[in-house]
Amino acid sequence: MTTAEMITEVQANLGNRTDFTLGNPGYSRIVTWLNWAQYELCGYYRQRLFPPKRFHVLEGDVNFKLGPYYTDQVSGYDTTLSHMVLDSPVLLTADAYNDAVVAIGTDEVIVVDYVAPSAWAYVYPDFSQIWPTGTKYSMRAKKVSLPLITGLDVNQALWTIEKLELADEGSTLTHVAWNEITGTSPKTSGVPSKFARRGNTLMFDSAPEEDIWLRMYYRRYPTRLLTSALSISSELPEIWHECIVMGAVYRGFEKLMEPAKATDAKSEFVDMAVNRRDEYEIEQQYQKRRMKMRMK
Repeated sequence: MTTAEMITEVQANLGNRTDFTLGNPGYSRIVTWLNWAQYELCGYYRQRLFPPKRFHVLEGDVNFKLGPYYTDQVSGYDTTLSHMVLDSPVLLTADAYNDAVVAIGTDEVIVVDYVAPSAWAYVYPDFSQIWPTGTKYSMRAKKVSLPLITGLDVNQALWTIEKLELADEGSTLTHVAWNEITGTSPKTSGVPSKFARRGNTLMFDSAPEEDIWLRMYYRRYPTRLLTSALSISSELPEIWHECIVMGAVYRGFEKLMEPAKATDAKSEFVDMAVNRRDEYEIEQQYQKRRMKMRMK
């Protein structure tokens, strides 16, 4: 069903109220209720009406590089700030805290502060000595911005990272709290073994000494239905569209303060959802049948 067809179905189930027909302002509320029903099916609310359903269309994986990795040289010393100045391509963001590791001589320092006197100069604290101008150093990334990962559309609302692994080795990184890998205490260089997420940023416990590739498996929210795109259908399989409609009917009666009708619609919505098998349930049942056949 298209969004327009879903709206018509919901409007009919709500009693053919004229304020909810296509073209009237009230129909935008129905679209909101349809989106609520999509999210309820996928288990995005804490108080779930039924076990969440899983859909392959909302899952994906993408490879990306933990980098960039730069080498450059010390350009001098800023006497005003009492810090060395390092020539570098623009690696850091405006919020540079923990973005990178600087390795120079015997020093290996997590970036905890910086100043940008020009587009190509950054300042780092906490070195064991003032390294002379021309000394080579390397800068290694510890942070990745999700919107910059090619092939990942964060506008589709990335919900959760299910697994993050080293692409070549297949070993899995541990997902930890943000405060476990911020500050100066975590290790600085080497292959990362932990990661944390805050918003659209991934932080790693260490920066590799050369660029490495990671593979991320993720789930995302279903694309929102919009009043401005009524010819578009929900991306969930069509067999679930009727269920989405009934979820919107339940939500509608609830919002319209009609508890008896809301209770009936809720019961039908839950019954539809529970008695429909998602793709994982179908696959698991098929695998069980194959196992039984092999055992005979």
